[in-house]
Amino acid sequence: MKNKIKFISFALATMLLFTGCSSSNNKNSQSIEASGSGEKVVTFAKDVDIISLDTSLASDGFSLEMIETFTDGLVDYDKSGNIIPRIATEWSKNDSGTVYKFNLRKDAKWSNGDPVTAKDFVYSWRRAVDPATASEYAGFVADSGIKNAADITSGKRAIEDLGVKALDDNTLEVTLETAVPYFIKFLPVPIFNPLNEKFVKEQGDKYAQEPKNLLSNGPFIFSEWNKLNSWKIVKNPTYYAANEIKVDEVDFVKRQDYSVAALEFEKGNIDVTKISSELVPRYANNKGFTSVLSGYVWYLSPNNQFESLKNKNLRLALGYAIDRDHIANDILKDGSEAADYIVPKGLSTDAEGKDFRETSSTFQTYNIDKANEYLAKAKQELGVTNLTLELLIEDSSTVKKTAEAIQADLQALEGITINIVTVTKAERLKRMKTDDYQLGLTRWGPNYGDPYDYLGTLFLSTSNFNYPKFNNPAYDELLKKTAPGGQFAKDDASRWSAFKEAEKLLLQDEGGALPVYQAGEAMLINPNVQGVEYFVVGGLISYRNLSIQNDK
Repeated sequence: MKNKIKFISFALATMLLFTGCSSSNNKNSQSIEASGSGEKVVTFAKDVDIISLDTSLASDGFSLEMIETFTDGLVDYDKSGNIIPRIATEWSKNDSGTVYKFNLRKDAKWSNGDPVTAKDFVYSWRRAVDPATASEYAGFVADSGIKNAADITSGKRAIEDLGVKALDDNTLEVTLETAVPYFIKFLPVPIFNPLNEKFVKEQGDKYAQEPKNLLSNGPFIFSEWNKLNSWKIVKNPTYYAANEIKVDEVDFVKRQDYSVAALEFEKGNIDVTKISSELVPRYANNKGFTSVLSGYVWYLSPNNQFESLKNKNLRLALGYAIDRDHIANDILKDGSEAADYIVPKGLSTDAEGKDFRETSSTFQTYNIDKANEYLAKAKQELGVTNLTLELLIEDSSTVKKTAEAIQADLQALEGITINIVTVTKAERLKRMKTDDYQLGLTRWGPNYGDPYDYLGTLFLSTSNFNYPKFNNPAYDELLKKTAPGGQFAKDDASRWSAFKEAEKLLLQDEGGALPVYQAGEAMLINPNVQGVEYFVVGGLISYRNLSIQNDK
């Protein structure tokens, strides 16, 4: 497929160099010029909803992507995947690597005029780990190594004991339990972004429920949020780098039907949209067409609380029966790649600069004979000849197509029936979090560039995101050795080997997860729009560098 960009990130607009375009290619001026208003407006079509705009509570990738539009943290990633300053102007650490000191900008403001101070970070981080908040990302804060975070989330210590302190308005001190060489890589995640304590407490339960219940310290302000339909962000005039923001407004409309979105793109009503595989042949020669390999890995989560799925031979039978190449190349056709792994391509490299996948094995590669062998063992152990399982999915067209292909693959196994249950994304997440499902099709995008973010965050027995309830003491022990303070925390070679062993145990030995594909996206982007940047690390689109090039 043309123009597939892999690894850390890319500036999509720089890749729009295709020849041959449809007759509609020059129509995209209505949304850019806001119907003659003179304002610079870019319109995106999205196929998912915002679940939450609360920095402490959001856990799905798209909500985090939207939060990043109106909040700045200490640091961020640039388009090449490097850590760059945001609110922090510089930072240092002590000789043991356990105490970090961040100097903060003095010109950073909230959209109500209040200065952004070190106390805003202290409040936000304490709120994140407070058991009363019930943040799914509380464990992520603990994973970063911040002192006492784990004990606070488990209710053993008070939130005031968290290893974060405001030395003054513009100096933040962070103390870790032990040295974490990759600690800075955690900080671009929105859970570490600041919150204005006075404002949040004034809003009470209404905080982050509507634009009027939000404050911004980032490049944009949420100005409209018509839930399940559309939303809008506008340039933040109080932002310290407002002169670097080149558009006045970004509009978002929900379009789950990609055909409708593509037609609106042709008419000039939408500037950026994802398209489905059926539309790729039609638009492949359009100069606005491109595709990208993201960091999201879609996988089947087999609920180990469900009796038959406790059987690892059944799980492995299902895993080997999925024809991932067919799904990626014939069904999706959007730049996605078959995933016989859980740690994605482009996430992280070793000391020699080699990608994790380049030196790692693959697992559960499609093999119908092996699938039948495992199924025969499972039937014997379970004492059954037929099995019916429910596959829980969300209501997007891409997911539905993928699920139907998986259903066909699994039902090719003798005696297996798969019933697809389709709900909203919010309901799908709710049911998976509460174990109210059998098989669930879900995804994970990386928060930071390290294999632990998949192997540890998703499948440690104690993790909030362990939807399959995978519980293997040997696996937990391996991951604990790679975690901050673990035996291999400062031994890169041993840590890398432990990750590889853990992935093998998870996928090949236990079938604890059934990976399907690493997601690509086929997209149409108005050639006049530049600066649409897609990050593998973080798994999101950045909107801060959007700009509009006038028609020649």
